[in-house]
Amino acid sequence: MLLRPLRIVSLIRVARVLDRWLTRSLHGRVATYVTFTALLVVFMASLAVYDAERGAPDASIVDYDDDDAAAEAELGEEVRALAAEVRALRQELGAARGRVTPAG
Repeated sequence: MLLRPLRIVSLIRVARVLDRWLTRSLHGRVATYVTFTALLVVFMASLAVYDAERGAPDASIVDYDDDDAAAEAELGEEVRALAAEVRALRQELGAARGRVTPAG
């Protein structure tokens, strides 16, 4: 009977755990809703830009799936040039350390 008032301590501990779980759950739901809402807003904005550009004679966007082959080719050339520089630097570093590194 003497320790009966201490039962409230265990109830407070359970309440804290429950509060943490509900808070995490709420934060997770809010984060999910915010993420999907932001994605939806970006998608709707892209559709609005496409709709505005579609009929214009000097439009830079002519299709919703606009893949610019020239830009892709230019990017490919830049990547190849960068890879060649990395290989050259790797060989120089290997030579400086006294090791031979593979060329390819």
